[in-house]
Parts: sequence; structure tokens; C-alpha cells
Amino acid sequence: MKKLFLLITMLISILFVQNVSALETNINIENGIYVNQNGIEMTEENVDNLRNLGFTDTDIIHMRGNEFNENKDLKGHVEASTTKYYETTTIIPNGNYNYISNVLLTHSREITKEEYDSIDVQKLINEESAQGLTPGKTVTEYKEMTTTIVSVNGRYRYKNHVKWKKLPYWQTLDIISIGIEDNKVYGVSSTKRFSAYYDNGKSCYYFGDSNTWTLSSQGYIVEFNYPVEPQNFVSGTTIEVDMYFEVEKNTKDKISVLNAYGDYKHLQGDATNTSYSISFDMGGGISVSNGIASKFDSINTAQATLTGINW
Repeated sequence: MKKLFLLITMLISILFVQNVSALETNINIENGIYVNQNGIEMTEENVDNLRNLGFTDTDIIHMRGNEFNENKDLKGHVEASTTKYYETTTIIPNGNYNYISNVLLTHSREITKEEYDSIDVQKLINEESAQGLTPGKTVTEYKEMTTTIVSVNGRYRYKNHVKWKKLPYWQTLDIISIGIEDNKVYGVSSTKRFSAYYDNGKSCYYFGDSNTWTLSSQGYIVEFNYPVEPQNFVSGTTIEVDMYFEVEKNTKDKISVLNAYGDYKHLQGDATNTSYSISFDMGGGISVSNGIASKFDSINTAQATLTGINW
């Protein structure tokens, strides 16, 4: 019995080490306390709690104090999660960086994880750089989007996380959202949170703190601008964008299925002196009308579905 206990203890220890190994190269560990790049001290339990709320290792490495304090002691569980991968190719007819007034040819498609992982980012950067601003310049962007449903606080948290494979060619204005089923739940506005940051593997730069939320019965939308001077870190730099909020029941009936619809739109060009309006369709995602609507890329939503519940 003693040997069995020691074996179980050893296996649990091995599993925990494997679980936190992704943090070890980017976080200080002192006497069992994890200190992230913002100087936030975290216990092993804190790290586990954050992961169980759907935060990625990169999120934890760069997490700021207010978000950490809000989440470090919460006991949650990721109930459903869907990740999709996208490729967006844009041809700029006259090669102009700021083509807002020009016609563009853009096409987005879903790709597999294998295709996404096989992309040689440095090769892509070199090819685009070699084109300069010649007419017909082709820009190819890659990003992944994960929509998650988490049980926490006796209800559910909806989360949308977008990660770029490399820095986007245009860094002006983006929109991220999560759609909800308004006949079942409503968003709890006091729980809404948003963050966006550049990450070069060693340090990060937060931006987007000045953002605009649109709250509707069918979903929450966040519009955010990039810095006036876009960041151009070394190859390997990515952008990560995250939004979440909790939902509460909107019906007296029992709920057995929940759906969350993550969506994202990226403006390809200059956002100066432009006008547009936005709305959200639960199944169709973000809708942009007027002005620069055609300048946003368009991707399919990432739908997370939770079944078998009795809420």
C-alpha cells in the first residue's frame, strides 16, 4: 500500500511538472512561487486555477495584476472549446500600403491545424518584403481563434481568444466578439474583460486599453485600435487578443445546451477619417455596414457547444 501511495504521488508530481513546463522558460520560479514577467507572484494552485478558466500559458506569463487578482482563486472548468485556423490572402492592385480608397481582392478560408503549424513565418515575411510596394503585392495572414465555455461562479463564462501567426501587415483597427443565444442567456456586463498584446517570446507590450464595447442581446463586441506607431518586433512576434464575460440564465426553463459564437474582423488599411456601423448576428457573426465595410476580412465563426447540462 505504501509503495502504491508513493507511485501515485510520483505520477501526480510528474504530471504537474509536464503541465507547467511550458511556463518554465519564460517565468521565474522561486521556492515554489511563480513570478511572471509583470512581477506577479503565483502559487501552483493559482496557475492551475487560471488554466482551468481557459487562460493560455502566454496569458499567464504576461498577465497583469488586476486580471490575476480577479481570477486567481476562482474554481472553474473548461466545459467546451473549439479552435479554428484561418488564412487570409489580399492582393493590393497598386501596391499601396494605405489602399482605403482602392479596390482590393481578399479571400479568407479555414485551414487545418497541420497546415497552420507548417507555415514558415520567416519565409513568408521575406517573400512579402521582397515584393516592396509593387502593383499586385500579395499579403497573406494567418490566425487562430478559440471559443471557450467555462463553468465558474455558478454560471458560465464565454471566452474568445485570437492569436496571430505573425504580425499583420496592417495594424489599425480590429473587432472581436462573442455571440450568445438571447432566448437562453444574457451577458453580465460587470464581468466583461478585454486584453490585447504583442508578444515576441521574451517580452510583451499591451495595447487596446482604450476600446469600445457594444452590448446587445445577441452578443458582445469590442472594437480596438492598434498603437499609433505599430510595433515591429523581430520575427516570431505575435499578437494575442482576448475577451470574455459571464452569462446568466434568461429563462425559467431548464437549459441542456449552450452555444457561444466567436468572431473576429481585421481592417486591412488605414482607419483614419472612416465611418461604419456594426451589429451582431448570432449565427453569422459581426456585421459591418457603411463606409469601410468591404475593407474588413471575413472569417467563419468558431462555435463552442456545451451539451448534456441541466442548468
